[in-house]
Amino acid sequence: SFLAMNATQPIMVMYTYTGGSGNHPTDPFIMNVIPLESLSSSYVISTDFKVYSYVRVIAKMSKLLEIFSSNQAVSYTPAWNIINGTNYSWTDIVLGSVNQSFILQHCSSTFAAYIYGTGSSVSIGTIAAAINRSHQCETADVTVRSMTNGSVFVNWTNDACAENYILTLTKSDNPAFAEEKVINGSSTVFTRQYASSDYFIAIQAMIRDITCLPLLKPFTHFDFSWSSAGTQFITAFVQNNINSNLEVSHLAITALSPSTSVQVIIYNTSFEDAVTLGEGETSFVNIPAWAELRGTILSSHSTVIVRSDKPITVLSFSYKYATADSANIFPVDTLGTEYYVFAPIGGYGMSEFAVINYNQTNELQITVAGALVYNGSNYNSGDNITLVLSAFDVIQLQSTTVLTGTRIQSEYPVAVLSGNNCDRYNGACDVMFEQLLPVNEWGKKFLVASIAVQGYTDIVTVVASQRTEISYSTGNWSNGIELHQGQSTTISLSSSSSLYLNATEPVMVMYTFTGGYYNWDTVDPFVMNILPFESFSSSYIINTENNFSNYIQLIAEASVISEILQSNNLLSNASIQGNVPMTDYAWAKIELGQRNNSFIIKHCSAFAVYMYGTLSSTGFGTTALAINDFQTCETDNMTITYLTDSSILVTWPKGICVDSYLLQISIPNTSIIVEEKMTHENSTIFTGLQACSVYNATIWGVFEGEKCLPQMKQFTYFGTHLCDSLDLTVTSMANGAIQANWTKVQCVDSYLLQLNKADNSSVLEQKIVSGSSMIFTGPYDHSVYNVILWTMHSYEQCPPLEKQVTHFGKKATVIAKAEVLAIGREPIDDKVLKNAVENELYNLLKPKLHQFVKVRVVQV
Repeated sequence: SFLAMNATQPIMVMYTYTGGSGNHPTDPFIMNVIPLESLSSSYVISTDFKVYSYVRVIAKMSKLLEIFSSNQAVSYTPAWNIINGTNYSWTDIVLGSVNQSFILQHCSSTFAAYIYGTGSSVSIGTIAAAINRSHQCETADVTVRSMTNGSVFVNWTNDACAENYILTLTKSDNPAFAEEKVINGSSTVFTRQYASSDYFIAIQAMIRDITCLPLLKPFTHFDFSWSSAGTQFITAFVQNNINSNLEVSHLAITALSPSTSVQVIIYNTSFEDAVTLGEGETSFVNIPAWAELRGTILSSHSTVIVRSDKPITVLSFSYKYATADSANIFPVDTLGTEYYVFAPIGGYGMSEFAVINYNQTNELQITVAGALVYNGSNYNSGDNITLVLSAFDVIQLQSTTVLTGTRIQSEYPVAVLSGNNCDRYNGACDVMFEQLLPVNEWGKKFLVASIAVQGYTDIVTVVASQRTEISYSTGNWSNGIELHQGQSTTISLSSSSSLYLNATEPVMVMYTFTGGYYNWDTVDPFVMNILPFESFSSSYIINTENNFSNYIQLIAEASVISEILQSNNLLSNASIQGNVPMTDYAWAKIELGQRNNSFIIKHCSAFAVYMYGTLSSTGFGTTALAINDFQTCETDNMTITYLTDSSILVTWPKGICVDSYLLQISIPNTSIIVEEKMTHENSTIFTGLQACSVYNATIWGVFEGEKCLPQMKQFTYFGTHLCDSLDLTVTSMANGAIQANWTKVQCVDSYLLQLNKADNSSVLEQKIVSGSSMIFTGPYDHSVYNVILWTMHSYEQCPPLEKQVTHFGKKATVIAKAEVLAIGREPIDDKVLKNAVENELYNLLKPKLHQFVKVRVVQV
C-alpha cells in the first residue's frame, strides 16, 4: 500500500517498520520520511553484508528508468507501483548481502531513496544520504595513447548525463591541422596515420542543451615508425685502436619470425655465411679480421651485407684486447642522404668516420669540420671533398683533430659510422663508434639519464643542422644556447642525474660514457646515440655479450616502468632510480649478468632502452634494437560473486595494455549466449541467471581492436535466496561442544563451516560436511563465538551466513546417587566408581571385573 499526504503547515513524518515472524523473522526499525520539497537528484548508498539490503526509490514516473548508479543503469524489481493521485511511483532496488557504496542519481529530476535491510534477528532502515551532486560539465580521467599503427586512442569516464562528446585533435605547432569527431560513448580512435609530434586533444561534453567548455589535454604522439628491424643491411668495421688484428668481431642477428633465412657476405670477397633462425633466435656470425678498415681508405671489398627473407635485427660488435664497442645497425630503408659526423677526441686516438654506399653508383660531398688528409690533399674546415662511390664501396676518413660537425651529402642513401679509434677520458683508451642517424631522423625532444661512474661526469653532445635554439635542464639547473649549421655543444652529466633537452629544430644528440674506476677496476669509454623522444618504441631486442657485465637502462613513463614485460613476464628488478626533470618519465638500470643472451622487452606505451657492458679496461654501449612488435594483453584471476536473485558480480584485475574488456555468459557445450557486455572497468554485473544452473563466464581483454586470449571460468549459480533459506541455528552443548544446524537446500554439494571467537578472527575449527548439522567438538571455554556457514557446489561458494552464540563451556557432572550392581568378590572403590560414571567409562571400573559390573545412574 502507499500514502500521499499534504499539510497546511510544515510537519515531521516518521515511518516505523514493525517487523514480523515466520520463516524469516525480522525486527523493527524507524525512518524519517523525506518531504517532497527536500528530494534530491543524487544519494550515497551504503550497504553491509550482514543484512540483505534494498533501496526503496520514489520518483516521477517519467523519470524512473533514467536513474542510474555510478554511470551505470540500475537493475530494478520488475514492477513499478503507481501512487494514485500523484505522478510518482515506487519500487525496490535489490542489493543483497554485500558491502558496497555507490552514488544513485538522476541528471535533472529529484527523487527519494531509502535504505533498508533484514538479517537474522536484525533489521535496519534509514533515508539515503542526499548529496545534490550537480553536473557541471565535467569530463574526467581523459587518457590518450599512441597506437602501434600510428592512430590515436582516446578514452574518458563517461558522464551518464552527457548526450555526446565533441573531440578535436590538433597539432600543437599548427592549429589549422585538425580532426573532429562527435561521439556518444567513452572512447574513440583517430584513425589517421599521425606523425610523431606534440598534439592537443580538446573534449567537450554536451549535456542537454549545453555545450560545455572544452577540456584541453596536451600529449606527445608516437607513430612507432622507427625500427631496427628489416631484411637488408650494410655495415663495415671501422678501425679499432692500432693496426692489430681484431680478436672478436661479430654480428648478432636475431629473427622475428620462424624459419628465417639469413645470408651474410663481404662484398667482392669469398666470405659468405648462411643460417636459418627460429622466432626470437639469435646467431653470432664471426667476421674475419681482414675486414677491418685501417687508416684513411677507400675500399671495394670491406662492406658487410646482410640479407634475409623475413625481418631481422643486426648488432655489430668489435673487440681487441682491452678495447671494444658495439653499434645498432639500421636497415637500408632507414638510411638517409644527409648526415653530420660525431667524431670527438677526448685525449687520445684518431677521430674517424666511414661512409658505406648501397647498391648503385653514388656521388658524395663531404664538407669538412676540422682538418684531414685525403688522397694526398689537405682539407680544412669548410673545404669540400667530392667523390663517386661504386656500389658497396666504403670510405673511412681519419684525423688528429675533432671532426664533429662534418657534413655528408649523397645523391642516394648511405650508412655512416663514426667515432674514435681509441679515445681516452678517465681510464685507458677504447674504440668508440656508432651508426649515425640521418638528419631526417633527428628529433626536437630528448630525455637523457646518466650512466656515469660514481664521482665522474659523462658528456652529452648536441649537433645542429640549421639555426636552432636549445634549452635543457637537469632539475638542479637550466640553460639555453643557440647553434647554427654544423655547430655543436657539450653538456656534462654527473652520475645519478638526468637531462631534459628541447630544440626548436631537429638535432642529433650523442652520449659519451667517459669511464672511470668502478667495482675495483677501470672501465673505458664508449659512445651511444640518444634516441629522439619521438622515436621511442614499444618493444626492443636486447643482445648481451659474454664475459662483460651487461646492463640495460630504461627511460619510460614512471607509471609503467614496473609494467614493462620480458617475454610476457614482468621485467625483474625494474625499479625507478630517478626522474627526468620537467616530464612524467623516469629511468631504471637493470643488471643482466655476464653471458650471451637475447630477449624482447615490451610495453604498449613508448619508451627507450640502452644496452651497455663493462669489463676490465674496456666497455661497449648502444641503443637497444627497436622492433615495435607489441603483441600481448592477458586477462587472469577472474572472480565471481553471487549478488541478488538471478545476478552475479564478475571482477578481475586490470591488465597491462588493455583498452577494454569483452565479457560473455554462456551455457556450457552449447552456442547459447545468455548475455554479453563490453566495459572499460574491471567489474560488471550479469542478471537473468537461473538458480542451480551451470554457466561459463568468459573474458577477453581487447587491445587496439584485437581480442586477447580468453579466460573462461565455469560456475554454478545458486541464487542468493537459496543461501538465505538455510535457517542456521547454533546450540551451546553441556560437554563443551558447539552444534550448528541448518536447512539443507537444493543444488548444494557440501557446506563449509568455520568457528572463531567474536573478538578474534583466527579460525578455531573448520569442517566441510554434506548433511544439515555438525558439531565443533572442542571442548570450548565460556565465551562469545561466531559460526560462519558457506554453501558449496563444485568449489563455488554462496555468500557466508554468520551466527553469533554465547557458549557456557563444559558443565561438570555431579553424581548425586547411583546404584551399582556387581558380581564379584571385591568391593568397588567409590572414587573409581564416581569417576567412571561421570566420564561414562564404565569398562574401567576394574579391568578384571568390568564385564560383571552394571551401573545405573539414579540422580545427577
